[in-house]
Amino acid sequence: MQIISDYEELFKIKDFAKKRKEDVFFQQAFECTYERLKNDLKNQYSENLEDKVNRWLNISKAQYFQDVLPISFYIQAKMLFRDGFYEASINISRSICEVICYEELSKQTHPFGDLTIEDKHSPSFNTLKQFLILPKRIEKSKFQNEIVAKIIDTNPADRNTNFIKSSFELKNDNYYHLKLPNTKKEENLNRFFKIFKSVPFDEFETFSQKVLENIEFVWSKGSSYVHVKKSSQEAKEDAFKIIDSIGFVLFELYGESVKENISVVSAYSRFEDVCTGVTYGMDIYPTIEDAQIGYYNLPTQKQKQRMINIVGVWKGEWGLNNNTQSGILEFVKEGEYINCYLQEGEKRNKIPMGITLYGDYFLINQINGNRTIHYFQLYILNDNTLVGQRKNSCDFVIFNKQS
Repeated sequence: MQIISDYEELFKIKDFAKKRKEDVFFQQAFECTYERLKNDLKNQYSENLEDKVNRWLNISKAQYFQDVLPISFYIQAKMLFRDGFYEASINISRSICEVICYEELSKQTHPFGDLTIEDKHSPSFNTLKQFLILPKRIEKSKFQNEIVAKIIDTNPADRNTNFIKSSFELKNDNYYHLKLPNTKKEENLNRFFKIFKSVPFDEFETFSQKVLENIEFVWSKGSSYVHVKKSSQEAKEDAFKIIDSIGFVLFELYGESVKENISVVSAYSRFEDVCTGVTYGMDIYPTIEDAQIGYYNLPTQKQKQRMINIVGVWKGEWGLNNNTQSGILEFVKEGEYINCYLQEGEKRNKIPMGITLYGDYFLINQINGNRTIHYFQLYILNDNTLVGQRKNSCDFVIFNKQS
């Protein structure tokens, strides 16, 4: 038997430490463990970062949506997929199908009560979906000639003709209107669609055929992860297809174009406990040269000049808490190039470092050997200070200019 652990014991210790505040040493021991736990959490989310970014970019689409609840759940599904929680992202996507139905029901009169009140006997997704696509208003001649007149009754005791006639009411606008109380039961909705299919009549509401196909795919495919004891499918591949399909549905229903006087907000900013949210927009440049610099994220002349000015010796350190290392960076102008050398700790040998400039920041990493050991992302804070992080960890870096 395999045993799975969690942090439950640690939090028992935390509670115990709170109760024994007079035991200073015990409290300090917990705080030390707690600090290590925080750093461990940072490192967990920095692992496989490139894979996470690739999954996020591949599943994300550069589109704008109305600010509605289904979109909020959609963003969460994409975040779960990005971080590798495939089954959870499938379950969220499946739930979005129901959230869409409630969003659409809120726009019209329906027989399902107050949607803001919790209901232990909520209607099924199939009931909600069928009510939404059921025609609520049919023109008089079409109702009489293309539906009622074409129905073939097979049960004299329970005629479909009578069922349809009693379910619609002719009003002064020359249209037959659906009686909503007759649509509350799933068995009645199933009967409506069986009759309409036999006529046939397919002028349904709310969802186009393509949207209907995608939303049904998401629901049925997602159900195979919820209602079976063990799925034999590939969760990663299925999650991509399911999120992509529900994304299509949401864009068809709630997609928006950017207009004047419209505020565009990152949907990720909804989740303040996880991230602050960043919106990526389109930049416009006055010249072709400027456009190339912007498109390829190349440094401007001003940024290049700032790099020239960093020539000199910089003393610094990197790490977390008391686990830090020190070193010296030396930027040297050799001919038309600026080269960089790192002297680590008390070692006298200088490690040749490569420089890659990206606009407001630059990367340096050792040229020979293991290129991931000394790999820094640095920003020019001011003329005398460089700050940043090690690329393969959460270690902070600071260098101060010596000469």
